[in-house]
Amino acid sequence: MAEAVVGALIGKLGAALAKEAATYGAALLNTSALKDLFGEIRRAERELESMKAYLRESEKFMDTDETMGIFIKTIRELSFRIEDVVDEFMYKLEGNKHGGFAARIKKKIKQVKVWRRLSLQLRDINIELEDTVKRRDRYVIPNTGTGNAHHFAREDTNQASCFAREEELVGIEDDGAKLKGWLVDDLKQRNTKITTVWGMGGVGKTTLVDHVYKSVKLDFDASAWVTVSKSYKVEDLLKKIATEFRVPVNSSIMDMRRLVDAIRRHLEGKRFILVLDDVWEKEVWINNIMPVFPANCTRRFVLTSRLSEVASLASSNCAMKLEPLQDHHSYMLFCKLAFWDNDDKRCPPELSDLVTKFLQKCEGLPIAIACLGRLLSCKPPTYTEWKILFDELELQSVRNTIPGVETILKVSLEDLQYDLKNCFLHCALFPEDYELKRRRLIRHWITSGFIKKKENKTLEQVAEGYLNDLVNRSLLQVVMNNEFGRVKCCRMHDVIRHIAIEKAEKECFGKVYEGNETFLVHRTRRLSIQSTNIELLNLSGATHLRQIHVFTRFVDIDRLRPILSSSVLLSTLDLQGTEIKVLPNEIFSLFNLRFLGLRNTKIEVLPEAIGRLANLEVLDTWFTCLLSLPNDVAKLVKLRYLYATVKVTEGSFSRNRGVKMPRGIKNLTGLHALQNVKATSETLCDVAALTELQTFSVDDVTSEHSLILRNALLKMRNLVSLSITSMSDTNEVLPLEELCLPESLCKLGLTGKLKKKRMPHILSSWCLTYISNVFTVSVIASQNKNTKKSRKPNTAFRNSDDKRCPSELQDLAVKFLQKCEGLPIAIACIGRLLSVKQPTYSEWDSVYMELELQSNNNVIQGVDSILKVSLEDLPHELKNCFLHCAIFPEDYKLGRRRLIRHWITSGFIKEKENKTLEQVAEGYLNDLVNRSLLQVVMKNEFGRLRCCRMHDIIRHFALDKAAKECFCTVYEGHGTFSVHETRRLSINSTNVVPLNQSGVMQLRAIYVFTSSVDIDLLRPILASSTLLSTLDLQGTKIKMLPNEVFSLFNLRFLGLRCTGIETLPEAVGRLQNLEVLDAFDTGLLSLPKDVGKLKKLRYLYATVSVNEGSFWRQRGLKVPRGIIKNLTGLHALQKVKASSETLRDVAALTDLRTFAVDDVTSEHSLVLRSALQNMSSLVHLSIGMSNENEALPLEQLSLPETLSKLVLAGQLEKKRMPELLSSWLHLNYLIRLSLAFSKLDENSFPNLMVLRNLCSLQLYRAYDGKTLCFSVQSFPRLRELYIRGAPQLSQVEIEEGALGSLVELRFAGCPELKRLPRGIEYLTTLDELYLEDVDDELIKIIRQEGEANECKEELMKVAAAFVGLLWTFGGSVQRLVDIRPSAREVLNSVWVQIA
Repeated sequence: MAEAVVGALIGKLGAALAKEAATYGAALLNTSALKDLFGEIRRAERELESMKAYLRESEKFMDTDETMGIFIKTIRELSFRIEDVVDEFMYKLEGNKHGGFAARIKKKIKQVKVWRRLSLQLRDINIELEDTVKRRDRYVIPNTGTGNAHHFAREDTNQASCFAREEELVGIEDDGAKLKGWLVDDLKQRNTKITTVWGMGGVGKTTLVDHVYKSVKLDFDASAWVTVSKSYKVEDLLKKIATEFRVPVNSSIMDMRRLVDAIRRHLEGKRFILVLDDVWEKEVWINNIMPVFPANCTRRFVLTSRLSEVASLASSNCAMKLEPLQDHHSYMLFCKLAFWDNDDKRCPPELSDLVTKFLQKCEGLPIAIACLGRLLSCKPPTYTEWKILFDELELQSVRNTIPGVETILKVSLEDLQYDLKNCFLHCALFPEDYELKRRRLIRHWITSGFIKKKENKTLEQVAEGYLNDLVNRSLLQVVMNNEFGRVKCCRMHDVIRHIAIEKAEKECFGKVYEGNETFLVHRTRRLSIQSTNIELLNLSGATHLRQIHVFTRFVDIDRLRPILSSSVLLSTLDLQGTEIKVLPNEIFSLFNLRFLGLRNTKIEVLPEAIGRLANLEVLDTWFTCLLSLPNDVAKLVKLRYLYATVKVTEGSFSRNRGVKMPRGIKNLTGLHALQNVKATSETLCDVAALTELQTFSVDDVTSEHSLILRNALLKMRNLVSLSITSMSDTNEVLPLEELCLPESLCKLGLTGKLKKKRMPHILSSWCLTYISNVFTVSVIASQNKNTKKSRKPNTAFRNSDDKRCPSELQDLAVKFLQKCEGLPIAIACIGRLLSVKQPTYSEWDSVYMELELQSNNNVIQGVDSILKVSLEDLPHELKNCFLHCAIFPEDYKLGRRRLIRHWITSGFIKEKENKTLEQVAEGYLNDLVNRSLLQVVMKNEFGRLRCCRMHDIIRHFALDKAAKECFCTVYEGHGTFSVHETRRLSINSTNVVPLNQSGVMQLRAIYVFTSSVDIDLLRPILASSTLLSTLDLQGTKIKMLPNEVFSLFNLRFLGLRCTGIETLPEAVGRLQNLEVLDAFDTGLLSLPKDVGKLKKLRYLYATVSVNEGSFWRQRGLKVPRGIIKNLTGLHALQKVKASSETLRDVAALTDLRTFAVDDVTSEHSLVLRSALQNMSSLVHLSIGMSNENEALPLEQLSLPETLSKLVLAGQLEKKRMPELLSSWLHLNYLIRLSLAFSKLDENSFPNLMVLRNLCSLQLYRAYDGKTLCFSVQSFPRLRELYIRGAPQLSQVEIEEGALGSLVELRFAGCPELKRLPRGIEYLTTLDELYLEDVDDELIKIIRQEGEANECKEELMKVAAAFVGLLWTFGGSVQRLVDIRPSAREVLNSVWVQIA
């Protein structure tokens, strides 16, 4: 690639010479040194110009002619040295412009010596260059030279071709038919079928499967295609699967457990197909993918791989090995590609012999045939031209170890023009299977100097032509085209990427660092960092670096400081997607920097020093935390692209808002793109000077800005993309009638209201002049009845592949949006409501007419009308559940279990098919969330909803509805209050004196949400409300229930959780219909005997709070003999105090799903074993011994296989541990284990590692060892690890490959723990590390910067791994937050919150 290096260098030399005259004029001092330097630059330019054409031909022989190879390598190295001299010259030259007059004079005096030194260096290099050419001529081998071949190239097209077009598919008919039969022949049966297609790289596996997949995916309810690749991560893979299946969740912020649950729910009962392309490991399927999917479905899985062991996963007779194409198929494919512009696609007779020879080289591989065919399609179809290419190919094969297809790809690469070679090799710096975005590539190429203007084309047009050329040559594959047919993103085939990386490293073009071994940067020009562990980077030769690209999210920017300080001539620094918050100061000394990529980072501020980057062409701070740009951005007069938006969370989604711009932005006259400006009159006046803008976005526009904005737009003659957003106030109207939109426009985005009366006039002005050029118009929150195309959220068409509104529904969609008044919550509600309707005009029109009727006849306007229609669309049982949620106070967190118990006991839930009441209720809850009527606050470790809340706007509407319908009334203590005819009363005030008891006989439920309530004031209501079914007093401070409660025969729910209740009288037995008795965390010591009469009980929670030293613990209650066995309908029993009689009674409770028992002794083992054997549906089990020294009788127990949560408090017998845990291997659903007082140590703890499905492990005073080691592949699915009360624990070791899914790690009460866990840097998924009550020395080391180099090194290692560090010290809770950016920032970011 020496030709590419030389070609780029010639352009740089020309740019330096262009400054010659201006430099002499500004020198003021002796100019002889400068003249000598410019003379040497001109001498080098002439020599390299003469050499470039020769290099193009000679490079083809460098691998077969050793002399030629040495010559080319020397030329490349000398070119790099020339580039270093020229870059340093430009760097020093521009440095003169900074500082005052005296400072500049002093610099110029010093630089006389610099000019002389650089001149001498360049003179020596020029002499070496001339000597190298002479030496080559002395030792050249005769008859190896080639004349200048005539190169014929077809014109670039904007329409890039895909890797394998349908018309280019050859020889796959039989395999395609067989594969299709495997997938769809027995679809009516509910079964699972795994199909594998395997073979060597480039044999056409992906092409075949893609063809069949496209033809069958419509036969399935859901379909997904995911590329796995060799360097997959399980979490990323699951996110891709969720995205491709269009699972309605935000996969980017979900943990794996919740994500898996969401995927299962989405695919439940459906027919679906999943293609996993390029699988390299059997384990990825067995351990990570297969368990994710629900079993009660028709499932089709297709895996492509190069490995036979992956192919062995296939169902019986469903594995297909692809062999290279047969000769006649190879010939057909070749002709289709090489003679694509011939009508008959036939080979001329005079070329047939050559075609046969070419195909022998291809070895039947479609990828090789495609590359060679497309290469030859660019040549004139003559024997002479084709013979030259074949001779080159033959020459490559003679003495090169690269066989077959790699030789062909290499020749394809050598055929590229030098500037195109650079662009191609640059693409290889991205990770495997990375989606390369067109815009990002183009900006990289331009700022790297690869692109030169041609004829009347802009740099961007030339670059896009290069991209299309690489696609058309099959060197890049199209992943997606945009709505205009242009390439949106592409990728590089891994076979091609392998060759490109090898070539890039050999030519010192660039290197990829993956963190596997010590890595030498030596003399490479570009560095691609794809590992968080950058400690192994050897900085020798870093001074030659021109580009650094970081492709790992968690990078310790401090580790890059030495490289940045050494690489003073760096031109590109792309940190897109990293978690950095602050840029190191070294960056602002990189005068040569042309590209600074901070997109999707957490950068919060840019200093004024940014103005020192005088050569910057791209500043990309899109989707960051910046609120404004510094004033000195206006000094960056070479800026071509300026992207700056701030990430703002609005409700349940994030949005890009405009950034405040500095005064003086008018100086940036070369800007082509400016996004996203926060509108002010001053800024818009400045923007008017930017006449070259092609992309412009402005935010927070008001009517006051209309004339200034009009003036600015009038001057933007080249504007292609325009976005205008009004102030967030939904009443602000877009000032469109004042604007004159440029006719060059093809994309227009408007967010804000449009005036109804002026709409015909505005739109007609568009249609008459500009509408022929406008391809995309997005109108959000607009009062617009005439717009032909508008965008609304994907909620209405979430089941559609392209999420687009059918043309026949667009007018109705606009009308619906008028009603929403721009409120996301209203848009979400109406969108989700329409998503459950048939997408037909009649269906939608009926909803709209109902909405219109609500607006005309009801005082509820706008958004309230939409919510009302959404509510009316709910099934009646779901309406009750929704309105019930409104009885809770504003912003109250609604717990899933509490809601479900309320709904069941209120009679809202009926059994359906084979589902339990609890399952039906949970389905309703998820339905309300999916309809945007409830918002998720938290999910548990299994991905199930734990608690939610109701948006205050929706709650306001729901309360209004509930009051009108007499569903419920909320009492807040404001004035006299009538309960009249309401069915449910929610008390949110301590003052219940003014309650008017009229109509109180109708009450069915009372909920109290204030802790200090005088229960005596409720007695009159309780005495009158004889039909009350729910009384929930959770969290109140009452100590005794009034007698009136025990006369409530209809009572089904009695909620006493977290109260001060100390006794329950025998009268509780009179509540014959009671289904829930919740006395968890009270002062009760025992249950009354008559509880045994409550035969309809479903849930019985009863624990007493006991103070045990520094904490409170929930202990079991004594249960009178003989009462429990009658409660055969119980689903939950927590927590009984063990006795032989009680455990015998419990054996009768076969429907139990949750069971907790306390004070167990070894004498109870057989009785407890018998009881557990009867509990075939048990999910949650808790066993606590009578004292912490009592050994758990586990070897006597037979735990049910349905168990998913297990809590054990008591010693485990060390000698019996292996046998005991091996007996647990059947517990495939066990995902949460809590152990207390277990006395585990270094020898016994490893036995727990057989529990490979665990997601949560909690050890409370359960570990007595000094060292805790997690070996390779231990606990692969564990997400939460909590170790509390390990007094001797002093060292924790984590081997690489252990705890691969860990998100949260806690240590508490470990006084001997004096250092962070060794190997914590391997925990790449870790989000939070908490340290509580650890050794004071560790805390001091962490808090006091400079006192602990060892700890600082550990913090540096873990900096990319977790968000927060928390500990307790001196009675306070201490926390280190966000320690990713740097160790110094960590140590300075401590905050203290008094516990």
